[in-house]
Amino acid sequence: MIWGKIATTSWRVPFIPFRFSSSIKKHTGKYVVDVYKEMADTLAQRWQNQIDTLQLTPYKKVSPGVSSFTNYSYPVELEGGRIVALKSGLADFEQLVTLKDKVEQVHYVPGIINDGGFLSATNSRIVWTEYEYDPRWRMKTYSVIKFYDLGTQSFWRLKKQSRCAGPTLSPDGYQVAYIETDQNYTHTIVVADVFTGKEIRRLPNPSNQYYAMMRFDETGKNLVALKTNSKTKELVIINIEDGSEKTILAQTNWHFGHPYFAGDYILVSGNKEGIDNIFAVAINTGEVFQITTSKFGAYNPSVRKSTSSILYNEQTENGLAIAEIEFNPATWKKFNHQTEDARYFGWLEQQEGSKNFLQSVTPQNYTPKRYRKIAGTINPYNWGAYFNSDLSGATLGLVSRDVLSTTAWLLGYNYNVAERSGAWGARFSYQGFYPIVDLGFSVGDRSVNEGDITIRFIERNSPQNVTSDVTVTRNLTLKWHEQTVEGGIRLPFIFTRSKYLSGLTLSSTLNYRTVSNFRNTIPEFRNTNFETSRFVPALIINDTARNVYTLRSFVGNNNLVFNRTRATLYVYHKQSPRDFLPPKGIYLNAEAFNTVGNSNLNGSQFSGYLHAYLPGFDRHHSLNGYMAFQGTLFTNNFLTNYIFENRVPVPRGQSVFRSQNFFSASVNYALPLLYPDLALGPLLNIQRVRANLFFDYGFGNSPINRINQSYSTVGIEYTFDVNVMRFLPQLDLGFRISKGLSPATTTFEFLLGTINF
Repeated sequence: MIWGKIATTSWRVPFIPFRFSSSIKKHTGKYVVDVYKEMADTLAQRWQNQIDTLQLTPYKKVSPGVSSFTNYSYPVELEGGRIVALKSGLADFEQLVTLKDKVEQVHYVPGIINDGGFLSATNSRIVWTEYEYDPRWRMKTYSVIKFYDLGTQSFWRLKKQSRCAGPTLSPDGYQVAYIETDQNYTHTIVVADVFTGKEIRRLPNPSNQYYAMMRFDETGKNLVALKTNSKTKELVIINIEDGSEKTILAQTNWHFGHPYFAGDYILVSGNKEGIDNIFAVAINTGEVFQITTSKFGAYNPSVRKSTSSILYNEQTENGLAIAEIEFNPATWKKFNHQTEDARYFGWLEQQEGSKNFLQSVTPQNYTPKRYRKIAGTINPYNWGAYFNSDLSGATLGLVSRDVLSTTAWLLGYNYNVAERSGAWGARFSYQGFYPIVDLGFSVGDRSVNEGDITIRFIERNSPQNVTSDVTVTRNLTLKWHEQTVEGGIRLPFIFTRSKYLSGLTLSSTLNYRTVSNFRNTIPEFRNTNFETSRFVPALIINDTARNVYTLRSFVGNNNLVFNRTRATLYVYHKQSPRDFLPPKGIYLNAEAFNTVGNSNLNGSQFSGYLHAYLPGFDRHHSLNGYMAFQGTLFTNNFLTNYIFENRVPVPRGQSVFRSQNFFSASVNYALPLLYPDLALGPLLNIQRVRANLFFDYGFGNSPINRINQSYSTVGIEYTFDVNVMRFLPQLDLGFRISKGLSPATTTFEFLLGTINF
C-alpha cells in the first residue's frame, strides 16, 4: 500500500523538516503541495459537477453584509421578533448579538465558550456553556452553564466547578435541562431551576447513553435529543416527567444534528452527498424530508414564529449568514436517509486495492504495564520551536514535553535587550507537584563593548618632576566565561472566568553564578592586575591607579549566590484572530534580586513595570504604553558591590547608562497595514504587515555619583508576522527607525521580536 510506504518512510526520522513531503515525493514522484493541489482540483470539479445539477433554494438574507469572514451562528428568535446569534469571525471575538431589520446590537461578550454546536434562547434569556479552569491545574477544566438576560442585562452562572453540556431553556425560561458528566464519564440528564440552580429531577440513564443537542417542545414536558452509541445515532423524544423515550429515527449512520421542534416535525441539519442541508423528520412516521438545497451548506435550523418561517445558517464565502425561508411542508422532498452518502475516499480504496485498509495489519496483544513517571521525564512525546519575548528580553529555542505533559525541556538562547547580551541555556520543569519545580543551567563566553575611554599615564620622580604624561583613548571591551545554575519553584494560577483572560505567576529561584577568565582588552593592561579587575584605571601615576572606571555590573573572577523572586499578573480582554494585541488589558511584572549566603559580592535590585492596552481609533488598532521603575543598590565599595542585569525596558535607539534609580515610560500606537498571506515556498509564510509609532522617555538618577540623565525618542517600527516552515508559533521580523530627541541620535535596527540588532 502506497500510504503505508509513505508513513513508514516518514516515521523513520520524523524530526527532519519536510520529511512527510519528501516521502510522498519518493513514492509518488510529487511533493505534498502538488498532491494537495491535485486533490483540491479533483474535488472542486466533482463539486462543480454536482452543483450544476442542483436547483438551489432561494432565501432571504437576514444578517447584515460583512467585509471579512464572519459567522452569525445558531440564530433563534426572541420576543419582539429579534433574532439572537453568536457572532464571531476573523475580525470579531465571540459575542452575543441581536438582529432586527439587519440592524445589529451587541449585548454580551462571553468567556471561553465550550461550543456544543447550538445556542438556546427563549423570551429574553440566553444560555450557553463556558470553560473554567482549576486555578493551578490548567488541564483540569470545567464546563459551566451561564445565562444572560437581555431585558435586565444581568448575567449569572448555574453552579461552579461543574461538567455540564448542551443546556436548553424551557419555553417559559424558568427551567434548564442539561447533560451532566462526572469524572467516571457517567452521563445524566438534569432539569434544574434557572435562577437557583436547584435540581428538579434527574432522568435515568442505566445504559449510560450519550445524549446531545437537547431542545424542549412547546409544552415544556418533552425533550428532543441525539442519542449516540459506539456504532449508530438515534433521534429520540424524552418525557421529562417519567424519563420514557420515543424513538423517531432509529439506528442510523446518517450524519445529522441540531434538532428543533416545529409542530408535527423536528427540524435537523444533515448531510446529503457531501453538502449539509435542512431536513424535517415527521414525529409520527419517522419520514425524512429535504427542505433546502444549498450550494455550500445549510445548518442550525429554528422556527421563527412571528413570520411562520424557518431560520438557519447558510454557508457563504464570507461565513455563516442568517437565512430565512417559508415554512411550507408542501414544497419539501422526501429523503431516504439510509442511502450511502458520497464516498470521497473511493479512489483511495481502488488505489489500495481493498475497502478494509486494516486487513494487512497483523493483530497484536499488548500487555499493560505501569507508567514510570521518573523514566517518562526523558521520554519526549513532542517537540517544536519556541519563541517568547517581552519588553526586557527574548528566548529562542526548542521545547519538548513528555507523554503526560508533566515534564518540559527547553533548550535555547536567552537575550537581554537592554544589554544586548545573552547566553545558551537548558531548562527543566516538572509540573506534577503543586508548585512547579524548575531547574536551569546556562553557559556562555560573553563580551560587552563599553565604548571608548581615556586613560592618562603619568611617570614622575617627584610631584614637581614629571618625566612622562600621556593620555590615550582605548576601546573598553570586557570578556569573560560565565556559568549559572538555578533551582526554584513556580506557582502559575489561572483566574479566567469571563471575557478577560487573567492569571498570576509567583516564582522564587536560588542561583549560583561563577565567572572565570574575566578580562578587558586594553593592550596597556595585558598581563597586569588591571586586566582582570572589576575596575579600569582612568589615571595611573607610577603604575598606581588614582582614578578608576568602576565595573559594578560585572562579577569579575568571583562567585555570586543570589535569590530572584518574581510576580507577574495579566488581565487581557479576549482577542479576535486579527487582533495582534489585546483590545484592553494590563500586564504587571515585578522582580527582586538579592545576594545571599557566602557570596563574594553583595547586591540588591527591585524592578517592575506596568503595560496597559486600550483600543485605537479603528478596529485592531492598539493604543498602549508602559511605565517602569528600577532601583539598584549602589555602595561606595565598588570592589564588592554587584549590579544585577537590567530588567526594565529602556528608550529605543538610545545607549542608557546604569543608574541607581531609573524610570521609563512609553506610548505606542500599533496598527495592521496588510494581510498578504504570502507563502515563500515551504520556508516562510507572511501573514500580516503592521506598524507601530512610539514615543519613549527615560530618566536615570545616581545620587552616589551625582549624575542625572534624561532620554527621549520617537520612531516607527514595521513588523512582518511570519510562520517559519510549518511551525504554528508566529515569529515577528521587522525593522525600526528611531530618532533620539535627547540625546540627539538616529538609529536603524532590524528586529526579531523585541530583539534589536
